[in-house]
Amino acid sequence: MIVVLIYVIAMIAVGRAAYANTAPSKTIRSLVHLFPLPAARVDGSIVWMGQYVDRYSYIDSYVQKTATPNFTPQQTRDQVVDYLVETDIIGQLAHAQHVTVSSKDIDNAYQQIVNAPGVNGEQEVEKVLRELYGMTPQEFKSLIGEQLLRERVEQNVFLHVTSRQILVGSESQANDLVNQIKNGAHFEDLAKQDSEDTNSRDKGGDLGPVGRGSGLPKEVEDAIFSLSPDAPPVVVKSDLGYHIIDTEERKGVIDANFADWLKQQKQDRSISVYLHTTLDWATKKK
Repeated sequence: MIVVLIYVIAMIAVGRAAYANTAPSKTIRSLVHLFPLPAARVDGSIVWMGQYVDRYSYIDSYVQKTATPNFTPQQTRDQVVDYLVETDIIGQLAHAQHVTVSSKDIDNAYQQIVNAPGVNGEQEVEKVLRELYGMTPQEFKSLIGEQLLRERVEQNVFLHVTSRQILVGSESQANDLVNQIKNGAHFEDLAKQDSEDTNSRDKGGDLGPVGRGSGLPKEVEDAIFSLSPDAPPVVVKSDLGYHIIDTEERKGVIDANFADWLKQQKQDRSISVYLHTTLDWATKKK
């Protein structure tokens, strides 16, 4: 009973210090891992204070070592809280959609960083992590895993449409090319021959998987998302000229821009943040 009482008293003391100070001390950063203190709650999921202080310390170490100007502890707190809440939301969606990242995926991504041009092997990576961020390779791999999961959710859960285009200067030329395609000409060959879009021309007009908010002209993006893969090519006009659009594959279930979806989720969900923050979406929560 006495041991339990001492534990509870210590947890209260550590909690007061952790919640009160914008920049947690090194002692607090160590102690919060011993106690189940929440930093935030996203619906029924908890973001733990241990997660918060770890990520806070990485950014704070970088800011201090690089003498980043005009970057305050409150900005660090806001950045970490926003990141962790988004990571939790993404994790919930990944679980619902059966999107996963394996330890092998993480190790492979880490090795790509280690073997990247200009990087002198694993020892240099470990030195940079330690000296600049106060981070171990294992902690870095944890962040890699979170980033990989974020990328996979965006690429596989949110609607992406694989398509091709041919960009020409006149409507008559566009219609003539569409007729050639209907009569058996290959879209890729015509794109390489006639398209004025230097980014996609040499790839047979391939635009790759296009998501909402792609940066393409609105008329082009609207056409890409409205066409089914078995539909014939269509001609749309933008400020750039006349685009012949052909859709090949649709993948994903959420028809929204990923960043916009995340922003809306933070507004709509039941989120409680137990740390003082100036984030707009967090300060609206009660």
